[in-house]
Amino acid sequence: MSKDKLLRLLMKINLVFVLLITIVLLLFIDQFPKEMYGTVSTTIFQTVLTYNGEDYVINNLPLYVVTFFFVFNGLLLIYALVGEKVQKSLLVEASLYNVILSFFMVVSAILFTIFLPEMINGLINHGIFVSHFHIRTDEIKNVYNFNYALLFIFFGWNVFVLNKTKDPSVIEEEEDIF
Repeated sequence: MSKDKLLRLLMKINLVFVLLITIVLLLFIDQFPKEMYGTVSTTIFQTVLTYNGEDYVINNLPLYVVTFFFVFNGLLLIYALVGEKVQKSLLVEASLYNVILSFFMVVSAILFTIFLPEMINGLINHGIFVSHFHIRTDEIKNVYNFNYALLFIFFGWNVFVLNKTKDPSVIEEEEDIF
């Protein structure tokens, strides 16, 4: 198997990772209650919600998954740069951009956890890019989560690269079918 074909296969695996990370992000956000009156203590790796006299621990699973994703893309970039030369330079460029985007995903997962308020007294509303935490009746803290946008950009970029780096023989076979 040539290096180009292997890189294309690993980029397809990246697309599966993007879907997995999206599901993990949705499950993480779903762990927060809809309404809460209590305190919040956070570390990078977990959030502890204290209300009704009990502690509810929410692990920052998106951080673990996007960190693994970042390491995977870093290894993919190293593989693309060392050894035999890649024929399609767009694959190497895509690997570099994948590392940058996955690094920003790690930063976004950390920042979401860090910027959670210390006290929540009211509703918790989640949107695509922002979560609204009611601190008082007239005070709302917005916490931004850019991972959905980064995943969308990552997915679109990799689909574009996979489409641009197809083998000419595959393109000719597809044209013969139609």
